[in-house]
Amino acid sequence: MSMSEPPRRKRFQIHLSTAIVMMFVAGACIAINTTPSTFKIISLDGEEATIMINYPGADLHYNFYGFPGYYLAQYMNPVAPEFNNIVFFRGWMLTLDAMIGFSTVTIAYVFSELLIRRRAAQKGA
Repeated sequence: MSMSEPPRRKRFQIHLSTAIVMMFVAGACIAINTTPSTFKIISLDGEEATIMINYPGADLHYNFYGFPGYYLAQYMNPVAPEFNNIVFFRGWMLTLDAMIGFSTVTIAYVFSELLIRRRAAQKGA
């Protein structure tokens, strides 16, 4: 090994800017999965339901958590809060949402490092 070559890295390292990008992407994934989507059932005609999304001041709410798939549904009754309960919980959908979030952060890492290394190669040439 000649003296002009920099020493090889012995451990996993990323750039600070990549870490910051990954932090924001992870924060966005957490925020989108923990913010409830509120639905109000307006009318029930037999088996058909008319639903309004994000309707403020509704009497009956169903809060759904998760993106892209809902892993938790919670019935909310502001008149009688003692009847608030969890309608369903899907562990497999939570696992899928977590895998999608991890994949999104990984894609942000690869893309950011690719841009940084491309720029460094252009400066060096």
